[in-house]
Amino acid sequence: KANRMKHRNEAASSAGNWFSGTSIGRHLQSVLDGSVLTNGRNVVSLPFILFLTGLAMVYIANNYYAQRKIREMNMVENEMKELRFEYRSTNSYLMFESKQSEVARKLKGTGVEESTEPPKKLFYKSKPGE
Repeated sequence: KANRMKHRNEAASSAGNWFSGTSIGRHLQSVLDGSVLTNGRNVVSLPFILFLTGLAMVYIANNYYAQRKIREMNMVENEMKELRFEYRSTNSYLMFESKQSEVARKLKGTGVEESTEPPKKLFYKSKPGE
């Protein structure tokens, strides 16, 4: 029984620590437990790692900024479509209402009538002294 318990405990500990046997697992474990910072080799490359981290943060911020601008552009485009539709419908309404026949129809009850004779040209002769 004692042998079986020891064997089970070893199996459980090796299953919980599965990544310590591989090269990637050892590197990951050294990063997670902080021993990568105490190693002299890694301290030399720390400024480059910080530069890469800053570059990644700028990249992420730029991505968020671009997405926000795209959303704003879509909103402005939709607003432009709505305003263009409103302009066209208002323009069409005004063109219809300003037709001569529509104006005459609306003024029929007020006593104002449409002129049947063509307009006359007025000439003004200036006096020689003026």
